[in-house]
Amino acid sequence: MLQRLAILLLAGTLVLTGAEIPSPRAGSLYLTNGDVFSGEFVVFDPKQGLQWRHPAAKTPWLVAVESLAKIELHPVATPKELRRHNTHVRLVNGDVLAGDVIELDAAQLTLDTWYAGRLNLPRAALRDVSFSAHGRAVLDGAAAFTGWGGGVMGVQLGQDGEEIGGVLVNSLVANGPAEGAGVKAGDVITAIDGKKFLKRDELIADVKSREPGRKVVVAFRRGEEKLERAITLAAIGWQVKEGELVSSGDAGVLARNIDFPDAANIEFDLDWRGLPSMAIAFCTDNPAAFSLGNAYTFNFNSGYAYLGRHEKNGDGYTTTTLDPPVPLPLAAAAGPAHLSIRFDKRTKTIALLLDDALVKQWQDPQGFAGKGRGLSFSTAAGSQLRITNLRVSEWDGQLPAQLGVAAGDAREDSVRLMNRDTLSGGVTGVRAGKVTVKAAFGEVQIPLERIGRIEFATPKPAPANASGLATGFLSGRNRLTFQLQSWRDGEAHITSPLFGSVRFSTAAFTALEFGGK
Repeated sequence: MLQRLAILLLAGTLVLTGAEIPSPRAGSLYLTNGDVFSGEFVVFDPKQGLQWRHPAAKTPWLVAVESLAKIELHPVATPKELRRHNTHVRLVNGDVLAGDVIELDAAQLTLDTWYAGRLNLPRAALRDVSFSAHGRAVLDGAAAFTGWGGGVMGVQLGQDGEEIGGVLVNSLVANGPAEGAGVKAGDVITAIDGKKFLKRDELIADVKSREPGRKVVVAFRRGEEKLERAITLAAIGWQVKEGELVSSGDAGVLARNIDFPDAANIEFDLDWRGLPSMAIAFCTDNPAAFSLGNAYTFNFNSGYAYLGRHEKNGDGYTTTTLDPPVPLPLAAAAGPAHLSIRFDKRTKTIALLLDDALVKQWQDPQGFAGKGRGLSFSTAAGSQLRITNLRVSEWDGQLPAQLGVAAGDAREDSVRLMNRDTLSGGVTGVRAGKVTVKAAFGEVQIPLERIGRIEFATPKPAPANASGLATGFLSGRNRLTFQLQSWRDGEAHITSPLFGSVRFSTAAFTALEFGGK
C-alpha cells in the first residue's frame, strides 16, 4: 500500500496539504485509475480539488478533480422529524428529489425540504410528482438498526438429546469465538446463559436470535468435567452499523422480531455491488430458519422477484411459490433502490414496490401463512449489499400505479388517485392542500391526501448535460445532477442545470459520482 501510495504521489494525483479539517464525512474514495481509499471527505473546491483524510496520513491529501471517480459516504444521523418527506419529484433529466409540496402554479413548484430549505423548481423541469402516505411508524430511525440477531459461536453441532444430555460439538470454525474461548470438538453444550438445551435446532435458534457482539455464558461438559466459558458472538455475512445493515459478501442471515400491525409497510433503501441476490422473510415464526416455519419470503435473484409461502404441516414443512416470478429491474435503478413490501393479513394481500411503483400485488388463496413477528435478511455468497432507511409502519391499503404502466394522455397532465382512478386535464395549481384540475367536464379540486401521482404533459427534452457535472445520490431513492461548486462545513453549494444554484446539507448525500459529460 505504501509503495503504491508513493507512485500516486509521484504521479501528481495526490498532494499533501496542511489545511484545516472541518466537518469531515467518513466513506470510501474511488479514483479513475481504480484505486480505492477509506477515510474522510473534508473539503471540495473545483479549482483546488478535493481534500481527503486517510487514516495513515497526518494531513489531508489534495486530490485532483480529474482523478475523481466516486465517493461513497457512510450514513450520518439526522433529526427524526427531518428525515421523512411525503413527496418525490422527478425531473425531466431523471433527477428525483424528496420534499413536501407547498405550492404549484404555472411557473414553478415550491418544494419544502429538510436538506435545502425551500426549492423552487420550474414547471417545465417537472416530469411527475408522486405522493406516499406514511402510516404510524412501528420501527424507524436508530431503533431500526438495533436488536438484530444473527450471532454465531463458530461451531458445527451434531448429536443431541437426553442420552448425551445436551448438544454435541462436532467441529469448530477456525479462529471462531468458541475456539478462542477454549471450546473443543467433542464437548457437549448443556446451557446458554442458564437456559438448558437438549435439541440442536432450539440451541441454534436461540443463538441466532442474539445480536452479534453480545457476550453469552456457555455451559458444557468435557467428559465428566463441567465447564463454563464466556463467548462473544460473531456475525457471518452481515455487519450492523449506525444507520445501515451491510453484507460482506459471505452467506449469512440477520433477523429480529417486530410487532407487525395487521397491515404493514416494510420499506428500505438497497444498494449493492454486482447483481443483488437476497431473501427477505417476513411474518416468520422462525427467523433463524424461515423455511422451517410459517412465513413469506421475497427472493431477489437474476433480475426477478419470487414470492415464497412457507407453512408448517404437522411434522413437516411446505414451501410453494405464489405465481410465476416477476421482473425486478434493480440493475436499471439509479443508485440505491427504494423497496417496499406491504401486506394485509385480513385481506391476505401482499404487494412489492420498487421506487414507489407497484411491481405486483398477490393474494394468497390459502389464507395468510405468516404466523410470527420475525423479519430477516439473508444473502448468498458473493452478494454485497447495504440496507439503509429501514422503516416499518402501518399500511392504509393504498397502492400506486404499476411499474411500467403509463397513466393518462401524454398531451395532457394526468392525476392518479390513491384508489387508482385517473383524471386527465390540466393541473392548474396546488395550494392550501388541494390540487386543482381543469378537466373536460369542468374544474375540480381534490384534497392532496387523495392524490397518488401527478404526471405532467410530455415535457420539453432535458437540456444537454454540460461537462464537469457530478451525480449526487441522496438519502432515500433521490438523486441530483449538478456542478459541485464547494463542499465544506456541512454545506454543499451546487448548481443544477434545471433550477440553478442552491445549498444542500452534506448530511443528505450517500454518494457522489464524478465525470459527467
